[in-house]
Amino acid sequence: DSWADFVMFNFLMDRGAGHQLEDVKHSTFGPWRREIDRIFKEELTHIAHGDYWVKRLALDPKSKPEIQAALDRWWPRVMSIFGRPGSKKNKRYCELGIKKRDNHDVRNTFAQEVREKAEAWGLKIPVWTPDWEKIPEDSVIPG
Repeated sequence: DSWADFVMFNFLMDRGAGHQLEDVKHSTFGPWRREIDRIFKEELTHIAHGDYWVKRLALDPKSKPEIQAALDRWWPRVMSIFGRPGSKKNKRYCELGIKKRDNHDVRNTFAQEVREKAEAWGLKIPVWTPDWEKIPEDSVIPG
């Protein structure tokens, strides 16, 4: 993989993880919430690092095509990590106060944030057409 793939993967995955952790920061279970606070602070550093490098590569005419190609490759993969809308487990997590939002709401918030940044830097978000049968029911961050 290229440097652009590495940068784009981190830009998207760290931001995606941050959005998933955002809900857990408000968990009713104290020990879990406190641990997530620590992890979330670290994710914010990763997100800032990804923003710096994607912006830098996108604004440079020499590297823009490569970072756009990396976005085109990683976008559909990352959009699938949030899980399906209305999953049974997600509903249960919300009932228990572990999460606040449905998987799809988290995905949409993430996508809007990435879209705003990408467009400001001259990148185009690829069209993503979900195949719900191939997307895991619940959020999965591979790795």
